[in-house]
Amino acid sequence: MLFFSDAWFKEMDKSLRPWVGGRDWRHQAHGSHLPRWEDVLAGINIPNEGMVSNLPDWGIIEVSVYADSVKIHPFHVGPLPKGVVTILSIGLTLGALFRSQVYKKT
Repeated sequence: MLFFSDAWFKEMDKSLRPWVGGRDWRHQAHGSHLPRWEDVLAGINIPNEGMVSNLPDWGIIEVSVYADSVKIHPFHVGPLPKGVVTILSIGLTLGALFRSQVYKKT
């Protein structure tokens, strides 16, 4: 079993807080406790649904998440820099065009 020191959790809190809009990233359902390391996932592909505010909601994005016994909770990212959005928008548009052509043929 892995044990993490208080210093590790404090350091994680400093690096994660900007990614979650300054909110506490710890799970609050049954009292405040830090999630187990295996419950924090580096990334998962999900529908955007406002996680990245300047990308379309229908796009599939990869974001960091944490999981509890109820569901997977994605971290809100907010807006990305314009240059990054331009590059990602090209991929999203090409994916949408491809899917529309595939669905037309079926």
